[in-house]
Amino acid sequence: MRGGFCLKWWEKNNFRLIQNNLRETDASADAAHIVDQAEVFGANALMLNTGGVVAFYPTELKYHYKSPWLKGDFIGDAVKKCHERGMKFFARFDMSKAHESIYPNKPSWFYVSPQGKTINYNGMIHTCILGEYQQEYSLKIIAEVLDRYPIDGMYFNMFGFVTKDYSNTYHGICQCDSCREKFFEMYGLPLPKIEDAADPVFQKYLEFKRIIVNNTWKNIRTLLDSKGFEDMPISTSTANPYIDIVRPESNTEIHRPYPLWQYSASENCQSIETTWDDKIVSNISINAIGLDYRFTGVPTADTKVRFYQNIAAGSGLDFCVIGMFDDYPDRENFKVVKEIFNFHKTNEQYLGRLRAKADVMLVKPNALTDEYLGIFKMLKEEHIQFEATHLSNLASRINRGHGYKTVILPNVPDLDEEQREVLRGAADRGMSIVATDRSLIGSKENAAFLSELFGAKRVQKTWDARWAYIDVSENREIYKSYPERDWLFIDGNFAQVNYGDGVELSARFISAGRFGPPEKCGGNEKTDRFAVAIKKNGKGSFVHMPWQVGWMYQKYGYECHKRLFVDVLDHIVDSKWKVKTNAPINVEISTGKLENDGSGRTENILHVLNLSGYNGMTFFPPNDIHDIKITLTGLGRQTKARSLVSGKDVPFTMDGDDVVFEIEKLGIFESIVME
Repeated sequence: MRGGFCLKWWEKNNFRLIQNNLRETDASADAAHIVDQAEVFGANALMLNTGGVVAFYPTELKYHYKSPWLKGDFIGDAVKKCHERGMKFFARFDMSKAHESIYPNKPSWFYVSPQGKTINYNGMIHTCILGEYQQEYSLKIIAEVLDRYPIDGMYFNMFGFVTKDYSNTYHGICQCDSCREKFFEMYGLPLPKIEDAADPVFQKYLEFKRIIVNNTWKNIRTLLDSKGFEDMPISTSTANPYIDIVRPESNTEIHRPYPLWQYSASENCQSIETTWDDKIVSNISINAIGLDYRFTGVPTADTKVRFYQNIAAGSGLDFCVIGMFDDYPDRENFKVVKEIFNFHKTNEQYLGRLRAKADVMLVKPNALTDEYLGIFKMLKEEHIQFEATHLSNLASRINRGHGYKTVILPNVPDLDEEQREVLRGAADRGMSIVATDRSLIGSKENAAFLSELFGAKRVQKTWDARWAYIDVSENREIYKSYPERDWLFIDGNFAQVNYGDGVELSARFISAGRFGPPEKCGGNEKTDRFAVAIKKNGKGSFVHMPWQVGWMYQKYGYECHKRLFVDVLDHIVDSKWKVKTNAPINVEISTGKLENDGSGRTENILHVLNLSGYNGMTFFPPNDIHDIKITLTGLGRQTKARSLVSGKDVPFTMDGDDVVFEIEKLGIFESIVME
């Protein structure tokens, strides 16, 4: 159990992991040399390709394709050398593909598109998770590795129902015999061929996928336990009951729309660390700028931001490069990796055991949306301390008494009965709930919950709000950010809602008018619809915002929408936040309590990251920021503070129970430990 004294080795959460994502030609390399290089970088763990797509060891399994370049026992040499150097070894597996030479003998192992075709990408054909290869033969591969090598952990790449190739081409829902027969066995229905969220059969298919994936992980865990590897961690990119280490990626792709997401590592880490207590996160910084250009790295400033966000959010460090360091044609990031890995090595006793101190729970929907990302960005920029918690774990987090002032539901249409009951109880204890966009209108039960808590009697329909406005002039006591502005523009969805008694309505909806030609502009009229409904509930409030406030900020970036949202939050919590600061919005502040390490000390930590080296398109070295004042409220008496960056004591003052720091100059990063 994390936070206790009987931790499994990986639960210490202090990884400095190097992953050489090897090409099959690299099987001829000197494995000991790779380990030496990882040690120079400051790594305490190394991950190398081991089996699946290509075997990097002398496999004896007939249908396990072995690298033609393999001469000796590459994996055996690597594991031995890692352990001699005190490093952990992670075996990387990828069962999503198999060599084309296997197909003629085992066609039932492979994916079949709705058009009846396989996916052959550079000689590797996609397998199906329900085929015999992944359900049975892959276990033989894993068992062979476990029987031969004392590996410390295993990572599985591209696990699940894979429908896209490396060119990002979508091929459709697998229609192989195994998928069709299993789906019919479970549901008595033909397998859907199109991903249609409105189709009830497709909704059953989503459930089907979850069940199959969970069962497949269970089979792997059972195999490990049967061979005496009960404490070996399993890792992949997404959370699952059988996964111990979640490895999301901070990466870029040139085909993605701009702006770049500057909080990639923070969001990846926070949404795992503040959701599951029985898992750790190891967020990977992918060196390459994308799959199309694997041999050019992202800017060093981007890599620094990712690493420092990892540290500030409670993750270890994780870096992946394609192939070998020796012949990699872009070495600019290597110095940065060594620098920050060694900073982590020096200070690892303080890192990776963070318990966030949060005023707000931001619920992460099952599907990542701009509504969620926009509000995530708002909270970061306003230095409001929050946890980003997966919807699936909402109830257990609140039940554990994390003391949130507010829970935010960013376009979360449905909650289950347990989640609704937990929110009722938390609201009775004074917690506020904020619901935006089309939250709680997915089912009759949730619509009734919306009415019960928020006083929303009926949602009539949704308007396209283009060319319309929101009037904040009637409620200046709430919207203090707008002494000289009456109207804010609005776009996207705006739901017509009727509210009951006891609901305070504010920010009136102004209807669309004429926008051209200039001589004809006007005709906008006040309506009886409102953008914000507040219902008091003892010490807390229920806030309903039936429009896309987060989506608008993520899409357009106008501060007026963030200011409206934050003004409402300030209003319902009376501006009583754990962090108060004059820092600009491009400074990211994280604070929390360090989990007990058995020393008996009570320690708090403050991380401050300078994001001024980012303009939406480019990451570059940040400008120094001067004279930052940070007040940590209600922390209680602190006796000492030390900078992990400089190694020196840091002066501070006490204002009652508040700790006040004044940072004269912030470079890219500061980290302060308090006792």
